[in-house]
Amino acid sequence: MMCCCNNEPDPGPATVVIAPAVPMMTPAPVVVPPPVQKPVVMEKAPSLHEHAFFSHEPAVEEKVEPAKEEPAKEPSLVLHFETPDGSTITKVMHGRPLGLDFNKTVPLEVRGTRPGGRAEKLGIQAKWKLMKVNDAHVDGRAGSPQTIDEVKHHLTQVTASLPPDH
Repeated sequence: MMCCCNNEPDPGPATVVIAPAVPMMTPAPVVVPPPVQKPVVMEKAPSLHEHAFFSHEPAVEEKVEPAKEEPAKEPSLVLHFETPDGSTITKVMHGRPLGLDFNKTVPLEVRGTRPGGRAEKLGIQAKWKLMKVNDAHVDGRAGSPQTIDEVKHHLTQVTASLPPDH
């Protein structure tokens, strides 16, 4: 065997050591153990005295609270308008009637609002054009309602889920 780890610039002569031969033995068969399964990790294992089987106290049944349901979302209608200056304004209605009067054009243009109605309270103005209802275009573009009757039908459907005034 020869050592090759000498860091000297001039290592000098190498010493070779010859070990006596060891008689070869037949290797034992290799036994491969089955794969080790991951252990189950418990946050805290109960001691024998804590376990109901060994306890002198009667077992207590745990009460499991049912999953809390999220409160139902209040129905709403999201109206996207284009103003005469070209800006976009979004208003949200939570009930019906909407309190809007439209000119008979597509896209629908606000003619006016009903005094004291939802639209007036939200600040919707005359000359605003209704471009989208929720996420659906209603401005006459391809794939959206094309006629006044189609837009009216769409509005009737989406406002049906809103609670009416009493």
